[in-house]
Amino acid sequence: MSEISQKAREAAREEYDVNKIGHIGDDNDDEYSFFTFLFHHTRHAIRASVAYLVLMKAGNDLLDGLETLHDETVEEREGEIEKRKGKTETWRRE
Repeated sequence: MSEISQKAREAAREEYDVNKIGHIGDDNDDEYSFFTFLFHHTRHAIRASVAYLVLMKAGNDLLDGLETLHDETVEEREGEIEKRKGKTETWRRE
């Protein structure tokens, strides 16, 4: 592992250390730390929920579009089949 990636990992560990999140000045301010920690993770949960809802909406729109396309294709095929039947019946009559 390179020295740069090792330093990056150490910095990330320090940045996301649960015990250090939210401390401003005094390291003994446990109540503030707890609420900051709670707020931090609640904010991420809300962002994840919104992203999930956006993706679900996009997925539903895509499925609706595919269903419409399928229905139109089926209707076109049925129309072509009816035309062929009509041509076949005309040919048989002649």
